[in-house]
Amino acid sequence: MKKIILLCGESGSGKDTVAKILKDKYNLKQVISYTTRKPRYENENTHIFITEEELDKYKNDMVGYTFYNNNYYFATNKQVEENDIYVIDLLGIQYFKEHYDGDKEVIVVYLQVDDNIRKERMKNRGDNIEQIQERLQYDENAFKNAMYITSNIFVNINSEDTADKIYKLFK
Repeated sequence: MKKIILLCGESGSGKDTVAKILKDKYNLKQVISYTTRKPRYENENTHIFITEEELDKYKNDMVGYTFYNNNYYFATNKQVEENDIYVIDLLGIQYFKEHYDGDKEVIVVYLQVDDNIRKERMKNRGDNIEQIQERLQYDENAFKNAMYITSNIFVNINSEDTADKIYKLFK
């Protein structure tokens, strides 16, 4: 049976890094989700950037939909069927479980990391102190029930090791 890994975790938990390792090392394909947010830098390729006006044409095929920081994020059912990994937040997972009607087995993985490591990672990627504090506060509330949505919890100290363990779930 084909599978889709829903990879979630707080800011700075290493979701993108683990996803990249899974892609590079194991040739898994990652969903590039849609968003209405503006790109953070020129030629950013982390999302498919659309306008709010374009949102309506995807409504019937949306899975993983969430609204964060005044922006919409989502993927389509077709994207999930064509890929193996989807980096997603908890609200998106709830929506996904209600709206995904494909045949793939869904594996929800939560990455857990100490706050000090998360702060350092966010700082290293260019977030300023204000952004880091804002994300930490948001995540404290948003992820308080994360343990209840998955039995696949990985403490992500070493992203390579974590990716290897997640791949074992996938194959």
